[in-house]
Amino acid sequence: IARWPAIPGSMRRVWRWWTNELSTLLPSGMRRVAGNFPKTVAIDATDPARPVFDGTAHAADRDALVQAGRRWRWIGAARIIVPIDRCLVRDVRIPGGALARVDDVLLLDLEQSTVFQRGDVVTGWRMAEPTAAGQSHVTVQQIVLKRSLVSQLMNDLAAAALPLSGIYVVARQDRASSVNLLPPDQRRGDRATALMRRLAAGAAVLVLLLGTSLYAMTVSHLQGAIEATRVEVKRSTIEAQSITRSLEQADAAAGHMRQLRQRKRQDHLVVAVWEELTRLLPATAWITDLKLESNAGQIDGLSGNAADLIAILTRSPILNSVSFASPVTRDPQRGVERFQIKFQVKRKAAMLDTAIEVKRL
Repeated sequence: IARWPAIPGSMRRVWRWWTNELSTLLPSGMRRVAGNFPKTVAIDATDPARPVFDGTAHAADRDALVQAGRRWRWIGAARIIVPIDRCLVRDVRIPGGALARVDDVLLLDLEQSTVFQRGDVVTGWRMAEPTAAGQSHVTVQQIVLKRSLVSQLMNDLAAAALPLSGIYVVARQDRASSVNLLPPDQRRGDRATALMRRLAAGAAVLVLLLGTSLYAMTVSHLQGAIEATRVEVKRSTIEAQSITRSLEQADAAAGHMRQLRQRKRQDHLVVAVWEELTRLLPATAWITDLKLESNAGQIDGLSGNAADLIAILTRSPILNSVSFASPVTRDPQRGVERFQIKFQVKRKAAMLDTAIEVKRL
């Protein structure tokens, strides 16, 4: 909370820095022309009764100030220069925590320690010695100037419509080191700099608007592209699903065709085996069942002499590995033997034999 009074000054410094940075956005020609304008009218008040323009012997009376105001008041400001030997300089030791409100502390101490009242003087201060962070007490140098020494000059500046940027106390041997005694709320900056800052701020706002517009256009374009891509992906997905269904249907049809071909080949094989058995088996043998799976087959039947059947079937060019699948049993009622014979089919030979028969037909 103690640092709150310093916030406005910090914000002004940040704003000044920011506008100075933004001024570089202006064309160099505009900056060069604005830089050639006189921004301040310096008045030397070493002799309060006869102030002169700094660096000259020309008196800065009311008529001269009015003439200067007509020339520079729209772009410049005035500053009053006072030598430090016209001022009261005193060192004041204050608590380190009081730096945030040092102006009020120094004015209160001035009223209690001297005969001056705050309305009779203009004051400023600077550090009298280097300070370190966390130091309990610091020493500041307060500079006090009687207002009566510059009041007439301030009135003449007001009459000439020249804004006053400050009352600067300088040492004769070091004019670059100065302290502004004019209260911050009474300081008026030069209008050329203010104009530059306004132009820079306007340029910044314009750049911001252009950037925002470009960003909005880019986002809108990207959203349109994303939507078009989404529609294209959806259409491609539907087409891919249709193609997938077509492929599945084609695979199913191909599988059905393979089954048909397999069944056709199996039927040809059955016909070839059946014809071979019919050709080889004697009239006294009957087949009651034929099983054929892939290349393996088995026949069940009745015969007057089942043992002769093995030798008969072994002579077949399309059968091999002929043997009984189970022991032969005799049917006393019919006077025949019941048999089960297994075998292997030579597929190529059987299919070739079938093809030859078909060709003969």
